Amino acid sequence: MDHNKTLPVLIDCDPGADDVFALLWILINHKFSHLPMKLVGITTAWGNVAADKTYANALRMCQFVGATDIPVGKDHRQIESQDASHIHGEDGIGNLSSMLPEVQLPAEEKDSVEMIVEAIKQYGNELVILVTGPMTNIALAEEREPGILSQCKKIIAMGGAVQVNGNITPVAEFNIAYDAESAAKVFNATKNIVLIPLDLTTQMVFTDEDMENSFKNINHSTKQEFMRELTKFTTKTNMMFRETAYDKGFYVHDAHTVGMLLYPHIYKGSFYDVHVETKGELTKWETVVDVRNHARTEVNSFIATEFNKNLFLEAITEDFKQFDFGE
Repeated sequence: MDHNKTLPVLIDCDPGADDVFALLWILINHKFSHLPMKLVGITTAWGNVAADKTYANALRMCQFVGATDIPVGKDHRQIESQDASHIHGEDGIGNLSSMLPEVQLPAEEKDSVEMIVEAIKQYGNELVILVTGPMTNIALAEEREPGILSQCKKIIAMGGAVQVNGNITPVAEFNIAYDAESAAKVFNATKNIVLIPLDLTTQMVFTDEDMENSFKNINHSTKQEFMRELTKFTTKTNMMFRETAYDKGFYVHDAHTVGMLLYPHIYKGSFYDVHVETKGELTKWETVVDVRNHARTEVNSFIATEFNKNLFLEAITEDFKQFDFGE
């Protein structure tokens, strides 16, 4: 990262418990760190829960950190797909929204797709887009302005399964499966994608102890208690759905987009061409990656496949300590 130049970042998300960890991480760095990074917008999509709820949860997290100056966009297109409220709770955050102050809805409701288009036009090849949910908004931005995705610096997206099982079907991961047609359009539209698949995110379980290590102090507070309860809820559902092979904790899938943005040195991977199957009977929604050893002149993605777990935990816990959860 060029420390003489501020990096503009936009995050497109569907909060969602693991989105909350990604959002808090980027918001805390935006507001409290000395990094030359600026969060220029948060756009929300249908996904883990419905659009009204993902929108409200993004606003809640801004209020949680005290970063209410960041514009937040809403998804206005309904996708005919099953959400993940059975995993994330009816409100998307472990049915814990009552623990937080009532969400303050802005007078003017911004549109997610318009925000993405405007951000790319304003910041061009300096802008990094993080995607922690379905690619609906990103694909719609490309439909509205063909070629626009290729103008941004890069898109760091959590999604897909390359050489491991899916988590929504035997071969498909939730973010891709929820709106596979949009994902296919994005991979076909640009060659600047950094993909973080389940192959990487399921390599480390985030535990209660890891969450406690992220607190700046041990004083009881509503914010600390919310994070504890969210961790407990997410751990419980991960165990129930046998996600972690009996290791007590949960996967912080989406937080790796922030990890890759701020700490790229802890990740390793390879360049591949990625496409999404939208029609197969048994392989529908699969992220198709040709890993054979043959010559190729073009690829559209860098796929992160390994990371240093200790350095990741050090990064996320020490960064969280910049924020006083004891308030």
